[in-house]
Amino acid sequence: MNQAPLDAPMGFTPAEDERPAGTWMETYWADIARWAKFLSYAIGGFFLWTCYQEFKSHTAIMILFFIPAAVLGYFCYRFAQMLEYALAQGDQLLLEKAFQQLRSILILALILATFWLYDSIVDWMLALETVSTHVY
Repeated sequence: MNQAPLDAPMGFTPAEDERPAGTWMETYWADIARWAKFLSYAIGGFFLWTCYQEFKSHTAIMILFFIPAAVLGYFCYRFAQMLEYALAQGDQLLLEKAFQQLRSILILALILATFWLYDSIVDWMLALETVSTHVY
């Protein structure tokens, strides 16, 4: 039962007083996995609701913006799933793959934030143009 925590370096054998930190970290990662799974469900719900709204208003071209959001939800779900499996099996390599998934989430989130910023700037410019051309 004297198992090294998943975040320990190779060849590390913990003493009895060092094990609670590893247990705490594994508990922390289990919480992260639960929240990542919740986030993936929230992103999926947002994606479905947005698709419904866009199709209802017949502006389906905006779906292209929301496809990366669906992929982000998938990456979050895969991260949570890999993290749960790594914790259950005590697999260091699977833990590293899970955090590579987290890197993909970060990159995709930055891309989505850039699209959102661009869309917001265009909307503000159109609103300012409409206000400036309005005759009282």
